[in-house]
This record gives sequence, C-alpha cells and structure tokens, in this order.
Amino acid sequence: MDAQSLQMYLQQVQASSVAVYDELVDAQGQMRPLWQQFCDSWQQRKQLILPQHLHRLVHEQGMTYHVYGDPLANQRPWPLDVLPMLLSAEDWALISCAMVQRAQLLDRILGDLYGPQTLLHQGLLPSALIYGQRGFLWGQSGVQPVGGRYLHIYAADLARSADGQWWVMADRTQAPSGLGYLLENRRVLGHLWSEEMRALQVVSAENEWRQAWAFFLRRLPLDTGEAPLAVILSPGSWHETYHEQLYLARLLRVPLVQGDDLCVRHNTLYLKTVRGLQRVHGVLRRMDTEYCDPLELRSDSALGVPGLMQVLRAGRVLVSNPLGSDILESAGLLAFLPAIARAWLGDSLLMPAVATWWCGERAAQDYVLKNLPYLVLKPAFPNQRMETVYGDQLTAAEQQVWLDKIKRLPQAYVAQELVQLSQSPLAQWQDSGWTLQPRPMGIRVYALACEHGYQVLTGGLVRLAVQPEQRMISMQRGGASKDLWVAGGGAPEVNVPTLQVVQPGRRSRSAESLFWLGRYAERLLTQLQMLTALAQDFSSESLEPSLTMQWVAYYLQETGTVGFALSKTQAVEQQQQFLWHALCAQGHFNAQAALWQLEHLHQELPQRWQQRLNRVVQALAQLSEPQYAEDVTPLDQYRSMEQLQMLGESLMACAAHDLERQRAAPLFALGQCMERMLYATLMLRHVAEPRRFVPEIYALWYDRELSTGGQSPERCWQWSIAEADNPLSLVYLARCIARNLQLLPEPAVQGAWIERWQQIIEQLSQTGTGSALFIAMDRELLEMSQQLTAQMFWCLLPVEEVLQ
Repeated sequence: MDAQSLQMYLQQVQASSVAVYDELVDAQGQMRPLWQQFCDSWQQRKQLILPQHLHRLVHEQGMTYHVYGDPLANQRPWPLDVLPMLLSAEDWALISCAMVQRAQLLDRILGDLYGPQTLLHQGLLPSALIYGQRGFLWGQSGVQPVGGRYLHIYAADLARSADGQWWVMADRTQAPSGLGYLLENRRVLGHLWSEEMRALQVVSAENEWRQAWAFFLRRLPLDTGEAPLAVILSPGSWHETYHEQLYLARLLRVPLVQGDDLCVRHNTLYLKTVRGLQRVHGVLRRMDTEYCDPLELRSDSALGVPGLMQVLRAGRVLVSNPLGSDILESAGLLAFLPAIARAWLGDSLLMPAVATWWCGERAAQDYVLKNLPYLVLKPAFPNQRMETVYGDQLTAAEQQVWLDKIKRLPQAYVAQELVQLSQSPLAQWQDSGWTLQPRPMGIRVYALACEHGYQVLTGGLVRLAVQPEQRMISMQRGGASKDLWVAGGGAPEVNVPTLQVVQPGRRSRSAESLFWLGRYAERLLTQLQMLTALAQDFSSESLEPSLTMQWVAYYLQETGTVGFALSKTQAVEQQQQFLWHALCAQGHFNAQAALWQLEHLHQELPQRWQQRLNRVVQALAQLSEPQYAEDVTPLDQYRSMEQLQMLGESLMACAAHDLERQRAAPLFALGQCMERMLYATLMLRHVAEPRRFVPEIYALWYDRELSTGGQSPERCWQWSIAEADNPLSLVYLARCIARNLQLLPEPAVQGAWIERWQQIIEQLSQTGTGSALFIAMDRELLEMSQQLTAQMFWCLLPVEEVLQ
C-alpha cells in the first residue's frame, strides 16, 4: 500500500469519535506485520484488478441474496469485498480452541435440558429462562438423538473490542446460515489472489466441511442393506439465503427439498420422487424449528413436514440441528455459561461472551434499571420481535418507557455491555481507483461435529457495516462481506472416505415443475408470437381486419383473456388498450399470467435461464406500465413486441439446451407438446371445416411461411391433422407425446398411456374431419395431465397401505 493511501486511511481511523481496534494498522499508525506482505501485492496489482472483475466472478457463481421487501427480490448480487481479512495462525488457534470448548459445552447443555435437567435442579439455570421460551419443545423431552450427538453445526458471532480481545456476541445453534457464502467467498477470491493465498498458506475449508458431512452420514439410522439418503430442508426460494442452500446442495450432491417434497408414513420420512417414495435418513435443515411440523408446532405453517417430530421420537431420522436447539440462542443464557463451565468443566471459558444481565434475576434487573443509558437492551428469547435498543441513544422519555417495560415483564429482556466493534478496511472504487475505508466488522465462525468432538472450519464469514461507526451489522441492512484468511493456519488436507449415497429419482415437485415449465413457456411464446403479429397488423395502413386479427381476437376471447371485441377501425388508444389487456390483464391465458407462473417455477432450471427470464420480465414490465401508452405509435409498439418475442425465443432455446444436458428434457418436452396440441385443436375448432382452412394462421403460429404447394384447402386441412412430417400436425404432436412418455421412469406405469396414444395416432391418421375429434383430443390431454399428477407428482400410496 502506498504512503498516500495509508495516510488517508489513518486520517479516517483517527477521526473516529471512539477508540476501536483496527485490523490494518496499530495504535501507532503502523501497518500490522501480517498485512504488510499482502499490501505489497495489493500495491502492485490494484490497478489490474477492477471492480468488474470481481462482479463478473460473483455473477458467474450466481451469488445472490434476498433482502425482504426489496424490489430486486432474490436477485441482489452478493456484496463481496475485493480485500480479505487476515488473521495470524496464533490468533486463530485461540479462536479455534475456544469454539471447540464452547460447542462441546452447548452440546451437553442441550442434552441436559431435554434429558435429566440437572442444570435446572442445581440452580445453574433458572427454569423461567428455559420454560418461558416458546422454542422449548416439551414433546422432545427424553428423546435421544440418533448417534448421540445433539449439535452437528455450531456457529458463533465474534467481535473484537478496543483492546484486541475477542468476545462472543451470540451463539447460533438452530440452523446457522452463511456456511455456503463462506465457501463461495474463498472460491471467488481464490481466482483474484491465488498467488497471495499460496504465499500466506491459506487453505480451502471445503475439505473440512466434507469431513464433517461424512461424519454426519455415518451416523444415519440405516436398516440392513440400505444406502444413506440425506436432504437439505429449505423454507423456499424466497428465503434470504436460498442461494447458499442451493450451493451446499450442489457441493454435497444431495437434494434441496421443501416441506411438500417430503411425507411421513409409518414413522418414517420419505422423499416423493417420480419413481415412488424413497426413505430419507438424514436432514440438514435450514428451516426454523417452529415451521418444521405443522401437526405439533405451528399449525398455520405450510412449510414443514406433518409428522416429522414423531419420526424423530421413533429414532428413524437424524436432523441437524435437532428441533428445539434454538433455545440455546437465548441471549439470557450467556449470563449463566461462565458458572456452568466452571461447574462442569472445572475451568473458565476460553473466550468470554460480552457481559450480559438477564432481567429475570432481581440483582441483574436492579443493575439494568440503574445503568440503562450505558447498556444495550435485547430480547431474552429468539422468537421475540424486538429491535436492539441502544441506551445512549434514548431520550429521557424513551428511557422511562423502556424502564417501565422491564419492570412489567423483566424475564423478557436482556442487557449487554456496549462493545465497540473493531474496524477492517473496505475497498471502494472511486474516481478510477481504489480507496480504503475503515468499517465496523464482525465474524462468524463454524464448529462442525467430527469423530473426536468438533472441528472449526479454517476461516469464517466476515460481515462489515456500510457506514462508519455503525453498530448493527446485517446483510439485510446493506452490509458487505469479506473472506477470512488464516495465514499458515490451515489443517493438512486428508482423504475423505467416499460413502455410497443414494441418488434419488427426480423429486415429484421438481418433475411437476418441469412439466409445467414446458407448458407455460410454450404458452408464453405462442402468445408473444400472436401479439407481435397483432401489433404489426395495427401498424399497417389497411382498414380491413386481417385473418390474423380475426384469429387472435377469437383466441383471446375464447380463453377469456380479453372480454371486448376488436376492430381495425378502432382508435389507436383502443387498439393499445386491447393489446395491453392481452399482455397484462388478469387471467390465466395472457402473457403476464404465463410469465408469473414461470417465475415461480424457475428454480428447477440453471442460472442462465433465470438471467434470460429476468430480461423478459423487465421488458414486459416496461410494456405494461400505464405511461407506456403515451406518445407511442403503433409501429413502436410492434417493435417492442418483436423484441419481447425474441427474448422469449432465447428463453426457450436456453431451457431446451440446459435440460437436455440434465437429462430432464422429456418432462419439459411433454409439457410443450401438450400445450401445442391444445392450441392446434383450438385452432382447428375455430376453422371448423376443411374448406375454411387458412394457412396464414399456421404461419403465424410457426413464425414462418408454410408451403402448401398450391394444394386445395381440403388437402391443407388433412395436412394439418395427419401429415407426419409437419411439426404442427396432430399426428406429429401425438407421436412426440408418446415418445416422451416412453422416456419417463417406470415404463410399466405409463404402459397404458403409451398404448392409448398409439391408438390416438392411428385414429388421427385415418380421420380427416370432425370437430368431435378435436374435442376428444382436449379430453385426452386433460385426462393424461390428471394421471401424471396423481401417479408421478403427488406420489400417493394406496389408501389401504396408509391405513395399515
């Protein structure tokens, strides 16, 4: 780092109104030794590493997170800093030993609280602090976890005070998040700083995580001859850390599932797949306890698995971390851990927590009431809805309000000493160059269960505030992230034994999503093609309604998309209104509805599909804005529609290519063929008879001129039904449906369907006319869709088997 940059950084550090520990420079303004080697490389390469390099790597990894209430939804890029945070091997050894001690102690405490409860009997923990929590699960009392270990993943939020001392700010024992982001941060910065990482002997944490996962798999409750099947249980794609859940699922090669992917039969947990039900032996949960089982916990939740707690009591599944482990996240527990450690371990905690007072104790309550202006007030229980209150920021009237609340319900509040967080440099690009800004920082470290107890992942997830002297660090509040490097502190890599893990069939919900992706994607593209042609017809000078306009008007009214008539003589404003209704009005068959369905199904497809889908969403949103109609000519409208259609075609091409690589194309193609056939039968019903056949309508659908060779309308009619080489004929589409049915799992189940569709192909090949035929095709398609849902997607067992 050059002298000018260091001087500017020092000026900002010295301008701080409070004394803090700075990770880059010491109290004398000298760069800390560990940073000197890295900063020499930074000085040489900082002009070569541009912000777009980092953004491209984050984009290629698909790293996103969800800020609740943010219009960007879950597409907000992960805010990763280009600079890592550096710790020496000596500092890390202290942190690692402290975390192992703490994880072992909390594991014993959790086992005691749901077991003999000696801590309560001996007075080392007040019963009101435990039983007063909604998170304490009475139904889990006396239940021994499979394998004997309670906590499999433990995380702690750490901060460093002004004297350089590390403190535990909070324990995370329910479903600690951030582990996937930690691994991805290391992977991204490894591309930018590979030489520097080798020089500092920084190792990857992936191998340590794989070792812990192998330990988890070896503890699964298997029946004789079974291979383990584990899943990651997610609340859904709306969750703030859904991307990292996807990443972990891909890293571990296990299914990422939601509650409706699982079911309970005979005290056993099953995964619904297109091949039937497959037993699940282990669950890495990312869902809060209260949502996991609507039968025994929150009955208003649709996220969990009914009966999951009964499976746990039967010892038929291993869940990490166990349900009810969130009671250890109570801030009030921090006040009693030192005494428990001395009683159980015969020693003090290697890393103390920030000084904590639980107001449920009379002495602690009196202290808090007298010293509130110097303390931080927090909820005592994890499920309370309360923002952190800083006493020094309260007015006299506000202080009195909180004092009254504490007196009224003291057990609900915890007070802690105010710790000034340490600072770390945040690199920001300004005026074509990098500048360093000191920002408050905290780290999250992870201890994972292993054969000899617990192993701490080498490194951690660093989070920074975006404003100087900001006290609350949260990604939901716009924080940034760093990768934590331990210089020379990595454990040697060892070979992780490979276990034979079940590769389940495609999940029923995943299969259903792919099927409907095909249908809605085809529906969207068809509608865009029609509306583009309609916009082109509006922009022409002819006053006569074209065949295209007649057909599109019929289709839109037949499907209930638009409820008023269309005429070429209407004013431009009325034509635009018609087109807007066809695009965006409420209904099941317009482009907006199809697009909305695609957005809710897109997680079954890779990142490239999502990027293209976002472009279509943005383009359609622009067309649907009320101000769009102002000063827009019919020709402009046609060009906008044409662009939207091209984006839709790109979307389809991307889906077809990626699904073919995933061997998931048959379900997608089946949905496409069914939607095309429904459209074709509707079109032929509109034409009604051979002599009224209109090739232009088919040209509109297929988006090119069709060559009918000067044949009569009757010949063209036959060609649209039974011509084997016409990709839009009913025979061709019926053969596509039969072919894709043969590619689905369990051929015996679909044998009757395939045989029936062979009969339909023969019937179509011999039939030349009749609206009854097209109505019959609609019935066949509806029946097949219902059978697919019942036999492949819902995965229901016969009633008599369930009742046994």
